[in-house]
Amino acid sequence: MTLAGDSARPRYLRIAVNLEMADPEFVPLVVGRRPQLRDAVIMTLSDKTPAMLSTPDGKKRLREEIFRRASEQLPEGALLNVYFSDLVVQ
Repeated sequence: MTLAGDSARPRYLRIAVNLEMADPEFVPLVVGRRPQLRDAVIMTLSDKTPAMLSTPDGKKRLREEIFRRASEQLPEGALLNVYFSDLVVQ
């Protein structure tokens, strides 16, 4: 995905997001809502700049925002945590 910013050259982001669910019974729901969850992540990332994602605090804020937006797509209490297994800014 291309990141926002004022750089003359485009900056790209590669990210892998993993969701930890409260119970395995929620996994089929996550699979069924995959398009909505992907959209929530993409919309969260759409206004981020490389500078925002370059610090541990920025990554923590991103995780919290993705958690909030993903939780909106799932039953209350279903989502326990969000993890990044890959996050590269180029």
